[in-house]
Amino acid sequence: MKNFLPLFLVLLFVQLNAQHDNYYEKWYNADDSNLPQNTVKSIVKDKYGFLWLSTENGIVRFDGKNFITYEIQLPTIENRTLLIDGSVEDDWLFTFYFYNPGTIPAMIRNRNFSIVNKKDTATLRELKNYGDENAYKLVRDSSESVIKRKFHYFLNKNENYSLDNHRLFYNKGKKSRFIKDCKDYFFADFFILGDQLFLLKEQHCY
Repeated sequence: MKNFLPLFLVLLFVQLNAQHDNYYEKWYNADDSNLPQNTVKSIVKDKYGFLWLSTENGIVRFDGKNFITYEIQLPTIENRTLLIDGSVEDDWLFTFYFYNPGTIPAMIRNRNFSIVNKKDTATLRELKNYGDENAYKLVRDSSESVIKRKFHYFLNKNENYSLDNHRLFYNKGKKSRFIKDCKDYFFADFFILGDQLFLLKEQHCY
């Protein structure tokens, strides 16, 4: 999995006037003890304005000044995290820790991070369909085993588009509507903007 993002956080303060704009830039890395690790796989801004980063050594929250690192703190489970998925609008973000032989989901809600354990049965049922999804989103190989995985693009908590074995669906609640067949896609060829799904390579759907 080589889809690594070098971390740079640019804090931009813009003062609009007729003359000029003012900018302030600051760089952060693990060497300065601000981050637990420099390999950042995703950055998401939640509905409260906090930035959440998934790294090889835990989930990190940034408030514009300070970093807080959240570790899984479970024996034999690595602290590596992958992509952060979900709906910012609904305050419903999640990621997964992968280990042999399964996954452990974690939620980001109400400015906080928490591991979903067996006591949270409703949340576990809610997230179980997305357990393998993050891992394969980071694989650049376009083999059949990857292409046939189901990938979701969330409009909100109960509404999303999904790619499932070359087929694109629109899902709302328990209802699903087939849209069209696709081929030779990679999950990053699709992206959500507002309430619309866009495809970078239109010739791949018919």
